Amino acid sequence: MRLTSVRVALMALLVAACGAHAPPVPSGRASAPIAHDALFSVGDGQVSVHVPAHPSGIGVVVLHGFLETVAIPVTQGWSASSDRHGFVAIYPGRGDSWNAGLCCDSASAANRDDVSWLVSAINTVRTKYDLKTIDLAGNSNGGMMVERLLAERPLVSNRFAVWAAAPEMPVAGNWTGRGELFAGTGDLVVPRQGGRVVIGGIPALIRPAASTGRWLKGAHLHQTVIPGQSHAPPANWPELAWAALSH
Repeated sequence: MRLTSVRVALMALLVAACGAHAPPVPSGRASAPIAHDALFSVGDGQVSVHVPAHPSGIGVVVLHGFLETVAIPVTQGWSASSDRHGFVAIYPGRGDSWNAGLCCDSASAANRDDVSWLVSAINTVRTKYDLKTIDLAGNSNGGMMVERLLAERPLVSNRFAVWAAAPEMPVAGNWTGRGELFAGTGDLVVPRQGGRVVIGGIPALIRPAASTGRWLKGAHLHQTVIPGQSHAPPANWPELAWAALSH
């Protein structure tokens, strides 16, 4: 009995000693990063953000068109392009139109200061995600707003790509970045040659797209015209824009 007790005591000491130096049992592998969406309030507007699994430090601000919401760029495929290319997709929203100057609707009629609001919204997201580069994109009224923003705040970005836009800003500005002007030959809403049109039941003066350089002085601009395409962006619009922005 005494020998058995000694053996039990020795076994207990060995087990305790081995346990003290045993490697920890892994609790499971670290979770792989995944893409996710976020929503922020900025003043009287909001910013929706899509963050890819492996962000590159580049943010692309995408402005929706007239009578649209921040959901439209997502349906256009911008979040999917974000996942493919690694940029953070940023969708600001402050209503269904932007005050680009001559266009469009209630935002222009009220002379709402969308320039200052966009600068604040962009800085909020830039800081939160430590973005090193900001590019701009937009279609129609959103593209017009991109051009006005750069005319008045040229340091926001040095590259943009817009679809079916026109230089509608109230004052010209100096901007020496690169811009890609996309349009379709079948666009009757914002015709490339400009003119007086009715947008959403409201008369609007559209300046010729070719005159953009007179309103963004010093800009390096290139035009891409797609035969037969109407006012709506083509199905591969985000990929077209990203190819221009990343070139």
